[in-house]
Amino acid sequence: MNEGEVTFARALRSAVAEAGFTLTGLRAELLERGLSVSVGTLSQWQTGRSVPLKDRSLVVVGEIERIVGAPPGGLVSIISGVPGRSVGGEELSCVCDRQKGAGSSLDFVWRGDVRDDPIRLLSLHESFRLNAFGAISSFRVRITLSAEADGVDCLSVVTLCPPDGAQVLLRAMSNCRFGRQMLTASGQVSEVFLERPLRLGEAAVVEFRGEVVGAVDAECGVSRELGVDVGELVWCVDFEEGQGPLSVESWCVNEEEELVKPVRVADAGLSVVFCAAKPGKYGVRWVW
Repeated sequence: MNEGEVTFARALRSAVAEAGFTLTGLRAELLERGLSVSVGTLSQWQTGRSVPLKDRSLVVVGEIERIVGAPPGGLVSIISGVPGRSVGGEELSCVCDRQKGAGSSLDFVWRGDVRDDPIRLLSLHESFRLNAFGAISSFRVRITLSAEADGVDCLSVVTLCPPDGAQVLLRAMSNCRFGRQMLTASGQVSEVFLERPLRLGEAAVVEFRGEVVGAVDAECGVSRELGVDVGELVWCVDFEEGQGPLSVESWCVNEEEELVKPVRVADAGLSVVFCAAKPGKYGVRWVW
């Protein structure tokens, strides 16, 4: 058992005890929130005999945090011992609370004006999954970039906050890992490190995903603010249970002018593409 496993087991045991829950009572609370986990599994997590590394297990731990009144991300972030260290072959990063001034929709904003990111954004593809109530349940981001200097090994991503009471769990999927995180007025800034430094002109693809835990209210859309040119900005939105919005439109604001276009909605979802996107704000909004 490594130090991270011991720390998590101790923190979980303490949080459950301080909240006055038995494992049976905790399991009952989780069941009421639509999450099924056995008392035996909870016991193994508490004693350090096993560690909740799988995505679904991390969702359960995030819900336990809310049930016992632990700080958001307080348990999840220590599962690997140190936030940002490898967990089960992937990297784990979490969690951001809603900040004052954040928009009403769940926004994922690219900070292209960060000067220590000498990169060119060739494409930015984002996929979102909505549940039957119109709340975003998960998302996936794929960034294709090229280095504008030798030695480029990281980029910065800003993740704005989810709706009140929800959390966002980020997991690196391909060619990257998460580093330092910092809360700003805009949200949570995360460093994303590449597997190796790039040479001038060399391209790379990084991919990460996120689970939105605890969101119950329907979103009105997604948006992204670009500080630099992006070759291709793509959004895909999938609907669960075949239930989609009544109407959808894409929009962009460049030089204070807003351009709005209707988007056709298919049974399974929708897609929006902005080619040669200039600095400005882009989004998709819908009526559920």
